[in-house]
Amino acid sequence: MDTPADCAVEYTLTEDDLVDFQEYTLRRRGLRAWIGLFILPLIGAVIGALAVAKYLDALSVLASRDALKGIIFIAVFWGGVIWVRRGSAFRHAVRRRLRDGTYANHFKLRSIEFRVSEIVYSSAVGSGTMPWSAVSDIAVSDTALYLYTSSSQALIIPSRAFDAGAFKAFANRARELWGAATQS
Repeated sequence: MDTPADCAVEYTLTEDDLVDFQEYTLRRRGLRAWIGLFILPLIGAVIGALAVAKYLDALSVLASRDALKGIIFIAVFWGGVIWVRRGSAFRHAVRRRLRDGTYANHFKLRSIEFRVSEIVYSSAVGSGTMPWSAVSDIAVSDTALYLYTSSSQALIIPSRAFDAGAFKAFANRARELWGAATQS
């Protein structure tokens, strides 16, 4: 079967596309992301605050409520700082990989084509086909269409590669083909 024109696109990824993907994937994980983004840093901050208190030989003062409130405040403050900084940490990691050349090929021209039974992709990294059954989930954000092949990997198709209404049509066609393949 021939591929309709609305099921093929050429595009290049940007640093922002990769960062948006990482952030979107973390938000999408829900409670697991909150545990990783907030609760674990908060626990680390509490342990750090207690270590500082022990170092200052202030554990004997912990019986007083004011000292305990101070340690909890410090822990929550640092937990919040760590949580807020996650976005900049993602950008920093992507920039570092850009500088060392790890992501160099990901920012070259790539193409993707939807067929009834498979996805055909091509880029500087490689080319090939992938059956729709290899896609574990499809997600659409304001900035991109993500065809997840695992919980942390996806084919990223940015919305800027399309005209205004064409992106939604492309995403709907992806869902339609994936749905048909997974129902079989």
